[in-house]
Amino acid sequence: PPLRSREIISERKKKYPPNLACPGSFFKNVLFELLTPEIQAKIEKSKVVGGKVPAGYLLQAVGACGMREGGIYVADYHGNLIINDGTGTYSEVLLLAQKLKKLAISRFGILLEEEVRFFE
Repeated sequence: PPLRSREIISERKKKYPPNLACPGSFFKNVLFELLTPEIQAKIEKSKVVGGKVPAGYLLQAVGACGMREGGIYVADYHGNLIINDGTGTYSEVLLLAQKLKKLAISRFGILLEEEVRFFE
């Protein structure tokens, strides 16, 4: 694989246990400067990293950790890590993602965008 791919694979091996059935970060981080002042006021400034609001912070703030839809669930230690317990389905991923997006909109007024790509 190209150098960048090898770097990503190496980082992933450090972050996640082996054989973890997940795509890594599910939603994109949000550019802080693009948010309205009203939305910026809802976010702890200490959570802004490199000009971005981590999706994991937003999801943890809305209580996403541990949420489950069938065999798909949000890790209890990271709000932006969606895991398949081995029995999860494509439709369960979509349903859980929609629920998480609704929570982020409701609490922060932020529409999260998936970082993953869906293939049917």
